[in-house]
Amino acid sequence: MTHWICVHCDHRFERDAEEAPDCPRCQRRDGVERDTARRGGGPQRSSSAARWLALAAVVALGAGTWWWLGRGDGGPDDVAVARLRERLAVGGLQGRAEELARFAWPGERVRELVGRLGGGDAGRLLDALAERLKKAREQGRWRPAPQHEPATGPVRSAEQVAALILGAAAGEEGAEPPALGSLELSALALAVLRAAGEEGRLAQTWALEGRREPPDPTGVIGHYGLALGPSAAVWRAAPGMAGSGAAAAGGWRALDASGEAAAVLTVEGARRLVHEGDVEEALKRARAAVALDPKSAPARLLLGLALVQSGDGRGGLEAIEAARRLGQGPAAELVAATVLLATGDADGAARALGRALEAAPDYAEAHAMLGAVHLARGNAGEAEAEQAQ
Repeated sequence: MTHWICVHCDHRFERDAEEAPDCPRCQRRDGVERDTARRGGGPQRSSSAARWLALAAVVALGAGTWWWLGRGDGGPDDVAVARLRERLAVGGLQGRAEELARFAWPGERVRELVGRLGGGDAGRLLDALAERLKKAREQGRWRPAPQHEPATGPVRSAEQVAALILGAAAGEEGAEPPALGSLELSALALAVLRAAGEEGRLAQTWALEGRREPPDPTGVIGHYGLALGPSAAVWRAAPGMAGSGAAAAGGWRALDASGEAAAVLTVEGARRLVHEGDVEEALKRARAAVALDPKSAPARLLLGLALVQSGDGRGGLEAIEAARRLGQGPAAELVAATVLLATGDADGAARALGRALEAAPDYAEAHAMLGAVHLARGNAGEAEAEQAQ
């Protein structure tokens, strides 16, 4: 029996089938895939009825999470933390639940920062925060993280970032200022809004208006902003993140509490994989992130890369294909091309890169990878021309 998941309606089910079946809930097939978050080395059977009963109880209480999101600065409640803990069991990371639940919630430092920003609605607060971030950057308290690779340091919570901005967290003498990415800056902004009683959610984007390349060239780190308003329908770029701009229509989505936690785990997992070469720890975080947020393309891409490096090439490509279907086309095509080229399929890599460049003509990383494909085919002239793009 094989476990399946539908990326459209997040329905998990079992079928004795090799090919993807129709989803019994929404009747779609194009988004049904093997449930890699529950697979380990391959499809697994449930070993405990008690586990399923416990999971059903947590899901029944899941509505508490929506209440949590609508609260002021009270922070996550026990129901929300319990729900995170249950889903984190996939990666054996249950002990991180409370920490992850508080990632974008205000504490003492955030409230102190809000007091210095002054009053106003969400727009005025975020404008004031952007100015504060600009001054703190000029003072050497932080710097923007590059979007071509994950940062080497930890993923900082809103409280930790607020301490940096206020100058309450001293760095090492002579060391480079801490690098902050769009996830951390957006978490700080969201915590500021929550402390002021304003409505907002973390948002994830894979396409910016007028841009001909992905905002995150790797597709694994993810690019984040804010979703504002009662229905979380208004996009706002992360304050202090130069060049973010407006998200393209249909190129972003608001995240719930589980999505926030999944974003942190994905960035952490990318760092473990890229800088530390720790495939096992990257897999733990990727599986937990996918269980938390099955519609997260960055989490799917990280899972794909980690599975490939663990020796599961087929499972890795399935996860990468799922990320492509979830909207992160160009970045997923680049990752797929990297895997295909590494396994000797230069033609398959070229096709994937062709699709990536058709969607994102200025995608520098895809042009560079296409040059590598030309070299693998023995076409040095075409490789040189591609590198000049």
